[in-house]
Amino acid sequence: MTIVYFFLIIANLLVSIIRKELWKYFYFIYFLLILLIELIIIKNPNIQGLYNFLDIFSILYFGMLIIRNTRNQFFLVGLTAVSLALAIWSFLSSETPYSINAGITYCIYCIFISLIWFYEKITGENSQTKIYDYRLFWIFSSLLLSSVFYLFRMTPMYWFDSADKDFLSSLNLVFQASNIVSYLLFLRGLFGKI
Repeated sequence: MTIVYFFLIIANLLVSIIRKELWKYFYFIYFLLILLIELIIIKNPNIQGLYNFLDIFSILYFGMLIIRNTRNQFFLVGLTAVSLALAIWSFLSSETPYSINAGITYCIYCIFISLIWFYEKITGENSQTKIYDYRLFWIFSSLLLSSVFYLFRMTPMYWFDSADKDFLSSLNLVFQASNIVSYLLFLRGLFGKI
């Protein structure tokens, strides 16, 4: 599964570079950062704390993306600022190298912004365009899927580690599969029309 995961990260990176109309959204920076952090952590697994920086950067990045593409910008700026502050505080006060609370903050943020985007598109006046023609439909679907599975995996992780290691292993496989599906959805989004 690891090979497929890296293949999809690289595919998303390459498509976001090749398609010049995507440059204004800086998808290539997002995927380049993911790729670099994953490669660094493979080489040195003791620096899991880099995932905290990815969570914080992702809140900023997807905050910029949602604010540019919705009507309720004032609320979203506030939500992004609060989520960012909470993630940074969780990271700085964490007793472990990777702050699960920062990751949970990022996931809850992604769930909210995805649902806000979906709500605005469903209730919007432009009913001529099919929702799946929007690039962000696929991207926010990807975020929603990966965030829900992250919460399902990480929230009870320490309890399962002591109570049921076999189930935790199965949960890790499901999480890896969900990441692959999420990156496939994201890749589909990069080919979106709007």
